[in-house]
Amino acid sequence: MCVALKRCAYRHKGKIMENTNIVTTEQQAPNTISASNAIFNVQALGQLTAFANLMADSQVTVPAHLAGKPADCMAIVMQAMQWGMNPYAVAQKTHLVNGVLGYEAQLVNAVIASSSAIHGRFHYRYGGDWERCTRTKEITRDKNGKNGKYTVTERVRGWTDEDEIGLFVQVGAILRGESEITWGEPLYLSGVVTRNSPLWVSNPKQQIAYLGVK
Repeated sequence: MCVALKRCAYRHKGKIMENTNIVTTEQQAPNTISASNAIFNVQALGQLTAFANLMADSQVTVPAHLAGKPADCMAIVMQAMQWGMNPYAVAQKTHLVNGVLGYEAQLVNAVIASSSAIHGRFHYRYGGDWERCTRTKEITRDKNGKNGKYTVTERVRGWTDEDEIGLFVQVGAILRGESEITWGEPLYLSGVVTRNSPLWVSNPKQQIAYLGVK
């Protein structure tokens, strides 16, 4: 059946009795089912699988590490369901670190900010002279492709590791049920090893703020 409501009529002692409230579990729409319960619902699982297959067929709207991988796309779809977000938007904010799928700090920031866990927005306190980390420079690299070697131009940081020493951010928020800002521990730029986004070069203050939320 493709409808969630049946009208069942039958006669009982000369009177017509109607039942207008018969709903089966298999007929529930996927958006009324939590992500964790969807795998136990035949209809919902089938629709999610079909969507994950469609998503995996994409060439430009999902990252290369998800293209052609329906199972990985299914994980993205279910996580997006749990967060109430667009699966394609979530996919674009993922990356691989040593073969493990991770979510960008910017995405985690948006998820927490839109939840009821905090009141209002996040607050940030920066320490150190961040002007030392505003310089960038262009370099050229030789790379190997299918048609041979080619040259690419990249923008990299124009500062040294020593320039990062002492630079930090503290992230705070008013937690649910409280009235004062709770501040986290300082996060130092020199201690951030994984920097997948090019924004770590052009806007390190923004990126470390996102990471501080995460």
